[in-house]
Amino acid sequence: DPFFLFCAFWWVDNAAAFSAVAREAFHPVCPVWDENGYVMFCNCHGRFGNQAEEFLGALRFCQQHNRTCVLPHWVDFRHGKVLLTPFTDYFRLQPLQEFHKVVTMDDFMHHLAPSYWPPEERTLYCLYTHLECKLPLGNPTNTYWGNFDIEFRQFKNLPAQRITTKVRVLALGGSPGSFPVQKPNR
Repeated sequence: DPFFLFCAFWWVDNAAAFSAVAREAFHPVCPVWDENGYVMFCNCHGRFGNQAEEFLGALRFCQQHNRTCVLPHWVDFRHGKVLLTPFTDYFRLQPLQEFHKVVTMDDFMHHLAPSYWPPEERTLYCLYTHLECKLPLGNPTNTYWGNFDIEFRQFKNLPAQRITTKVRVLALGGSPGSFPVQKPNR
């Protein structure tokens, strides 16, 4: 209902005028921790079309491993600068939530990371064990992780077949999906 959405946004924008109790009663529910874990990745390869392909592969990977997909920001290149655009600026969450478990990067970092993924536990994992696991240098990778104040303390190789729920947040330097996306995952 468009009127309800208008009222909801008006309420949020004007919340300072109302009591803390009233704001708390209206505030959307914070994401709940998924015991199966999360997959987050830098969707940093290429322009929008390539990023969309990688995202679809990553969503399938999350589905196969029954983990919540942390929706990455889109990387825009404008006038020699790297700009990060929230996932929800381009796509609605509801259809994705009906397909699989998802949470925005902003919601994850604001609501879940402080309790479940503190800075001292932040590890970057690499699924390709034949390569040295390290954070690629330069942009957009550094801009991407830096935007969320994420500094990795460790770098570890982890073959996809050895992923367990002991790894609560599977943070990856790139998309875990195949590129180009396989036809069944489109």
